[in-house]
Amino acid sequence: MEEAKVVKEYEKKFNKNILVPSKFPFEITGCHGSINDKELSIYYRIESINGFLKITVSPISVDLDKCKGKTDKFYTLDDGTRAIYRGEFDLGYEMRFQKDGLQYTVAIGNKKSLSKKFKAGDLIKIVESMQY
Repeated sequence: MEEAKVVKEYEKKFNKNILVPSKFPFEITGCHGSINDKELSIYYRIESINGFLKITVSPISVDLDKCKGKTDKFYTLDDGTRAIYRGEFDLGYEMRFQKDGLQYTVAIGNKKSLSKKFKAGDLIKIVESMQY
């Protein structure tokens, strides 16, 4: 799968280990990724919901507290990591967290064409399955 190839390339280039999901609440029907400057993006196609899951990884540039919008909510993951859930975001459902000097954004979109609604718990399940 292209996921492994682009993750390995990023890890080698920046000497960082990258977390990727091991469980999905839907069937993945395609995957592609790219590296742009210091940002890694992985797109997973999900035909059953007419959408995609996008994971973005980049070095931390701002504290997580400064990323919080008015309607965003903080959650604490099983390992104690703090995460922000953004459900009122127009384009999709998004969760952000920071670990080992990297910021991860996990988003399900395109919200306008999705055949299903998602809650914070759905994204938490994906995020908590992420491993090296």
